[in-house]
Amino acid sequence: MPVILPKVLPEIGKAKEKVALIVMDGMSLFDFEILSRHLDDIAYETGFSYALIPTMTPVSRQSLLSGKYPAQLLDPFSLTYEKKGFVEVGKSLGYQDLEICFARGHQPEYGQSTRLMAVIINEIDDLLHSHSRL
Repeated sequence: MPVILPKVLPEIGKAKEKVALIVMDGMSLFDFEILSRHLDDIAYETGFSYALIPTMTPVSRQSLLSGKYPAQLLDPFSLTYEKKGFVEVGKSLGYQDLEICFARGHQPEYGQSTRLMAVIINEIDDLLHSHSRL
């Protein structure tokens, strides 16, 4: 059953095993279906969620990573608090500081004790925005 963005992290964070939420900003479902053809050796689950209005990156991503609705965000149009929100929701789900990792890019650094991780990959979104200015 699809969920809305603020409910995704509390839902996947209940898992007993290690969990990584990989956010590929700007990627469509069509793009992922093409990419997934090359993920044969990687075990993953795919789920779907509804975005919130406005669907701008800062609002949606903060809602996803903090488990909060847009009206609850300190600064909904900035990404300043996304790491803090992710760590706070991780702790509320019972994870310890050393078990929570927030990273950006393709080579995230994490420890052996990491059990809940968010990885933000912006290249697709950056490309889409740079082409829209041409």
